[in-house]
Amino acid sequence: VRSSSRLDRERRLIGVRTAEPMAEAPAPTTTARERWTIYLMLSGQIMNNLAIRFGLPALLLFMRQEFGWNDLQFARITGSFFPGYMLTQVPAGWIAQHFGGKDILTLNMAGNAVLLCLLPAAARAGENLLYVTLSIMGAFQGPLIPCQGAIKAEWLKGLGPERPFVLRVMGLGSKIAATLTGWAVPALSSRWGWRSVPYV
Repeated sequence: VRSSSRLDRERRLIGVRTAEPMAEAPAPTTTARERWTIYLMLSGQIMNNLAIRFGLPALLLFMRQEFGWNDLQFARITGSFFPGYMLTQVPAGWIAQHFGGKDILTLNMAGNAVLLCLLPAAARAGENLLYVTLSIMGAFQGPLIPCQGAIKAEWLKGLGPERPFVLRVMGLGSKIAATLTGWAVPALSSRWGWRSVPYV
């Protein structure tokens, strides 16, 4: 059996690098309370965004009944969210990587709130305006994942065993959104009309 020093010499001769031990991530400099505030805020933002995304198809069904859209109109309106959603993901990821994601996520929340309030008026104004409104809503939601990824990379440094548990907690927002919207949107629309849903 060749010695480890001889193996190292042979590797150097043929240009093979020896593996260097990975440096440990520095311990977080923030308090546990500050970190958990950020984790819960990110989880809440995921819940908010996905509640809108999961709730729109059910909401559009009630709108279709009122406005009498045919299959082609309904398919066009249902898919109008995704062009804007896809277009903003890569630019938002670049911006978050270089400048941080906090400001973009603030715009995400503000844009969603304003557009939800405008949704009933856009539907009443016609199919084209509703299409544009949903596309812009998608554009505001596109940056969510890349910007949250940038913030997670900064705030999860050096957590060690705490990291998997924190990631589970942050992922709870999507599960809550899926559970709530499945019954809340039809229930609210049936009881108070679909126009009540964006304001809840």
